[in-house]
Amino acid sequence: MKRIISLLVAFSLLLCAVGCLDPETDMQSRDGSSETSEKGGKDVIIQALDKKDPDMLKSVFSKQALKVCKDLDKGIKHVFDIYKGEFEKIVYQNTSTTKHYEGTELEVMAEPVFVIKTTAGKYYSLRFTRWKCVETDPDKDGVYSMYFFECEADEKGAGGGPWLAGIDYPERKGVDNAVGTIVYSLTRSNPEALKEIIAEDVLGKDDNSEKIDNYIKGKGMLSFSAVGEAWAEISPEKEEGYLMVYARPNLCVYVTVQNEKIVTLKVTELEKGTKLKDQEVTLSSPGIVLPKI
Repeated sequence: MKRIISLLVAFSLLLCAVGCLDPETDMQSRDGSSETSEKGGKDVIIQALDKKDPDMLKSVFSKQALKVCKDLDKGIKHVFDIYKGEFEKIVYQNTSTTKHYEGTELEVMAEPVFVIKTTAGKYYSLRFTRWKCVETDPDKDGVYSMYFFECEADEKGAGGGPWLAGIDYPERKGVDNAVGTIVYSLTRSNPEALKEIIAEDVLGKDDNSEKIDNYIKGKGMLSFSAVGEAWAEISPEKEEGYLMVYARPNLCVYVTVQNEKIVTLKVTELEKGTKLKDQEVTLSSPGIVLPKI
């Protein structure tokens, strides 16, 4: 939940009480040991950009992100290709923070944004999603996803990375947009937003438009308690996206995209305790498969 300015001070105090400070400062862990912002900090990201060091950039990502992300090297190559000059200063920054309890265990998700200026006179927006204070799964600690793009000097906006693990790059924008739109449609009970990005030949057959209306409106405004894993698999033949979210029930979303339009969409509802690996979540041919309401 996004916090308004008048609540920031109180919220910061609350985070301190459970052992987490601002996402870009040092923090004190639950066992009293000191942890720095090396894992996921902007300073490490900026150093990696200046040095064009892929291993340093990879080091900020969580073990979970590194495990599921199949295309991180492509994202790293993209940001190194567009980054010109060396870091000069930060001209804008902002951070929103969300906390989630799984029982009594706390997860904190930070979504910072930084606009940086380089010695080449270029401006870049750095936005990423970072999990901290992860008690439910320590492998989630670190950056999960990142946007990095050239921008105007007065660029601002909200922080946070894409839903899919890794770094956004041009060849996967269609999948990133598809997954983001699916999440928006489910959480806002807005089927029209989803139908706008489905290929016309897919939407127009097998009563797919009606299926989408019935499913999304029937579910109401779905509340995601957390995102489990989300990643892309991009090849010359296919652009695929996977999204695992914790809701009631848990959902797995599989999508394929061509020319920035969805051609395959399958939503699988997973019962409590069911493992994702035990489910057939993909769809071999174009079409729409949704759970029955």
